[in-house]
Amino acid sequence: MFTIGEFARLGAVSVRRLRHWDAIGLLVPAEVDRFTGYRYYNASQLARLNRIVVLRELGFSLQEIGEIADAVTLEALTGLLDKRYSELEAELDERQRRLAAVSARLHALKRYGTLPDYEIALRSLPAIRFAAIKAQVPGFGVANCAPVLRPLYKSLRQSFAAAGLTSAGFYFVLFDEGDPDAGNLHAYSCLGVSGAVDNVPPPAKLYRLPAVASAMTVLRHLDDPPSYNHIYAELSEWADDNGWTPVGAGRDIVIELSADGAVVMETQWPVRRKDGSGPTPVVLPIPCD
Repeated sequence: MFTIGEFARLGAVSVRRLRHWDAIGLLVPAEVDRFTGYRYYNASQLARLNRIVVLRELGFSLQEIGEIADAVTLEALTGLLDKRYSELEAELDERQRRLAAVSARLHALKRYGTLPDYEIALRSLPAIRFAAIKAQVPGFGVANCAPVLRPLYKSLRQSFAAAGLTSAGFYFVLFDEGDPDAGNLHAYSCLGVSGAVDNVPPPAKLYRLPAVASAMTVLRHLDDPPSYNHIYAELSEWADDNGWTPVGAGRDIVIELSADGAVVMETQWPVRRKDGSGPTPVVLPIPCD
């Protein structure tokens, strides 16, 4: 028989750990002196101790170890190891993503030499139903789009009010996949609607966008709207640094528009993994039937 100290040395574990395993019934001493309370273990328990130590080092919980330590089978152990392998793979992927994010953040700080007044975040986007008027625009950017799209937005609001319809309260802009250099770039002046709206006054039409699993997003408070134009270049760099590829064109969601021209805007740009894993987001409007 071995005292608890001797047994702990043989198994390369602490006495405290053996006492805990005894308390939860994972490894009970072969004998306990009823007068002194001293614990004693026998040599046959070393195999169980070693199995517990090995499974613990593989990352199994004490509850999982307790379920298999007594009556382990090849099938049960193989299944648990397959599960643990998948968990470790997922943890490794997450750590690699975080490492890439930290690296990209350092790269950006060194590149610009100053703290940005915004943060780029990755998140999912909900599905959207909206009314929109499509129009040709001379190019990207506020200077090109605002003169065309702002009157359309005003028209949307007025037609909704005249028809007694209620919007979902947000305005945004979408682009198609046209080429501004070829003169065929089109944009959608969009107004979110609730599920109760099933018909809108022409020339507006009802569209929908499915949910997006991953999108780069940045929220900015702008006193000078033209200063927003460079954000897509920064988003492209962020995506490249973090292992993502932008899909289609971004969405500029107007959160707040004051009378003096100040804007609170969120840019959302769907992305997918560079390695091709994961779904490819749908970024073009889908007409509602």
